[in-house]
Amino acid sequence: MLLQPVLHTPAANINLDAFFHMISQIKFPSQPYNLLRTKFPAPPALGGAAGLSDAGFDLLNRLLTLDPSRRITAKEALDHPW
Repeated sequence: MLLQPVLHTPAANINLDAFFHMISQIKFPSQPYNLLRTKFPAPPALGGAAGLSDAGFDLLNRLLTLDPSRRITAKEALDHPW
């Protein structure tokens, strides 16, 4: 059993093995769509207001993915074309 202090207080020790086992059991719901593009519209073809390019939107969308197994890694984010 691995106990680690949390918040640097003696009374806040937790069993990390049990904690990581518990969070590994979380099932994230499938989201077939999101409304992120409505918040960050694509740039207009002929000038006008600024927007987020398709590559920028792809990176943002992958960074904000809820399910950690589907989320982009730090290495992949650094290598992203945007």
